Amino acid sequence: MTQIIMAFVSMFLLDVVFALYTKSVIANRPTMAGVCAAGIMLCNTVMVINVVDNHWMVIPVMLGAFAGTWVALRWL
Repeated sequence: MTQIIMAFVSMFLLDVVFALYTKSVIANRPTMAGVCAAGIMLCNTVMVINVVDNHWMVIPVMLGAFAGTWVALRWL
């Protein structure tokens, strides 16, 4: 169960941080964009490690992607 939650949360955060990264680049804020880029890589690494170990983790990753994008577009 912990692996499912980690996969979901890492993808959720990946989408939120990617939205913040995009906004930072558009606003020409290089420091914030750099911090977001590092966060993208961290979240992506956690997500990939979970999916490689168990291909069924694609399901919570997809749900996390949807939820993260929805939240980012709705409230950011």
